[in-house]
Amino acid sequence: MVAKKCAIVIHMLQYNTVLQQICNTILTALYYNTMTPLHTAIHATLALTDLHPSNHVNAVLHELVTQVINSQEDIADIAPNTVAKVQDICARAEGELESYWSERIATAAMPHQVVEEFPYWDNYAQLARHEVGLLKQSGLALENVKRMLIIGSGPLPLSAVHFARHLPSTALIDHIDNNPHAVRSGEALLRALGYNGHYLCVDGASGGLTERYDVVLVAALAGSALSDKQAITDAVLPNVSDGGRLLMRSARGIRGLLYPVFAATELSGATLLAEHHPEDDTINSVFIYGKEPS
Repeated sequence: MVAKKCAIVIHMLQYNTVLQQICNTILTALYYNTMTPLHTAIHATLALTDLHPSNHVNAVLHELVTQVINSQEDIADIAPNTVAKVQDICARAEGELESYWSERIATAAMPHQVVEEFPYWDNYAQLARHEVGLLKQSGLALENVKRMLIIGSGPLPLSAVHFARHLPSTALIDHIDNNPHAVRSGEALLRALGYNGHYLCVDGASGGLTERYDVVLVAALAGSALSDKQAITDAVLPNVSDGGRLLMRSARGIRGLLYPVFAATELSGATLLAEHHPEDDTINSVFIYGKEPS
């Protein structure tokens, strides 16, 4: 009510700059006094300028993630441009954090010990367990997987590390990323941890793959729009083996503040076999697809 009255006064006294400033001050105070913890976290995130890992950046983003996980708010109540800005900051900050930890792990005397110090190590492990469970639910026999591809694996390919624990020891995991730095860093990290596989610096939607894959995982940040996801799907499906699976990560609801959102049924050319929307502190929704009959 007070805010509405101030807005009316501002309109009526549009030429009285002093009164305008007073009412604007009141409106600002009301805004900050009524902000939810999530909106406070969003405001702090938007204020970040240097996204390199630091105590301040880590604390701000950790609070944002915590509030997103615990929030019951509707993302539709947040301005789309604000959502886009927060997603962009989170993506760039994630890249900075992963680059820092990738080098730290790869150059460590005991990399297998240091990798488990990564702040989100347990989240990756939990996400992989969800995904492995869905793949089994979809009818895939993991013991028969010979080769897996991860698109958008980034500089810190922990998904490969966790998936390797669920696949046969002879299975190969290949990686695609369109960022040369991510390719170099990811490859160095995997070498330090003793994992095999190929790393290619190409766009996931470019096609031209020569291998056949039993599982193709598309990271949440591989493409920011549905059209990007569809282009990747169209490019990679010819290389999915008969009976193989395409695994896509997305987000739903307020978790779309952190990662791009698309619905499982929006992709064409593949058959949806299973989907999972987490209620724990893993952020990503997971969709499992099979190839449509030719």
